[in-house]
Amino acid sequence: MGVHRREGALWVRLVVLLAYAALALLTGTPLASAVTVLDFSVPNARGGLWGITTGPDGALWFTEQSANKIGRITTTGTLTEFSVPTPSSFPQAITAGPDGALWFTEPGTKRIGRITTTGTITEFPVSDAPEGITVGPDGALWFTETSANKIGRITTTGILTEFPMPTANGRPGEGITAGPDGAIWFTRSGGSIGRINVLASFGDINEDGIVDVQDYGAWRQGFGAPDCGDRADLNGDCIVDIQDYATWRQNFGRTTFGPSAALPMTPSPGTASLAPSRTPVASAVAIATPTTRPTLTPTRPAPTR
Repeated sequence: MGVHRREGALWVRLVVLLAYAALALLTGTPLASAVTVLDFSVPNARGGLWGITTGPDGALWFTEQSANKIGRITTTGTLTEFSVPTPSSFPQAITAGPDGALWFTEPGTKRIGRITTTGTITEFPVSDAPEGITVGPDGALWFTETSANKIGRITTTGILTEFPMPTANGRPGEGITAGPDGAIWFTRSGGSIGRINVLASFGDINEDGIVDVQDYGAWRQGFGAPDCGDRADLNGDCIVDIQDYATWRQNFGRTTFGPSAALPMTPSPGTASLAPSRTPVASAVAIATPTTRPTLTPTRPAPTR
């Protein structure tokens, strides 16, 4: 098996080199300069650059962990920096949210941050230090809490849900993403991959693969319950009400992906029965004063001869 993998890697490299060679021949450009790498220096060289993502404004947004800032750079090199209001937040992972803002983790102060493209920062406290963050198929932000051994979920309005891991070993790491099956996938330190099914938010309360009358029965049974953890609370407002019925009705008949057991893999014991604890959390809003710098001149590394 190892021989085949090495041969495959060699073929990939050969194809790439041939493509570069063809490009060089067509353009008359030396092979070494067919690909250009540009470096845009950030003023604070010890800022501890960490995460980066594309924003809804077409710019690149990144975290400066040690400098406690959120950076923005255009594709032409214009740099703007926004200071995070809470000191020692150490912003880490960052992602574009479904609401047109950027969302980032603050492990130093146990918060989830949100910054608009104009620089307004909102911070939401969570129970432990968040690390990785991603957008889920339900339009919420999902993040990892390694020390607390939990996966967190926060809506764009600030409703927080936390899912404790079923085992003490294998704490979630920084890696987390939305899968093509409508679930959240994440890495675990014990050498395994975790998965959380989030399809109940679409009205498939029992996660049997379709929004049907059985889900209506579950909604009716929980109607009026002021319980933040009720699965029939589809919109996350901590009560099972007529709005959740409207979500079920809107999606009635919709076929969703199946439950965890339908995957062609054996999940770890207990992974399909995570008990959520959901609470609305207070937020702090501040308008960060941007530091806008002129267009940076990129530096080109000298080609290797």
